[in-house]
Amino acid sequence: MYISDIVLNEISGCIQEKLDILLGYLKQVQYHLIYTDEDTVELAEKFIDFGTVA
Repeated sequence: MYISDIVLNEISGCIQEKLDILLGYLKQVQYHLIYTDEDTVELAEKFIDFGTVA
């Protein structure tokens, strides 16, 4: 599983009760953290332009 730094940033904005649940789930699985950089932003824009994601 891959999770971006943006996702973790969004999770951190949850209320404490929900944050505890979400972080509890993440502790149960192995994941790779992907950091946002110019390349990932460019790739995301291409996916959006192509209509793969909205």
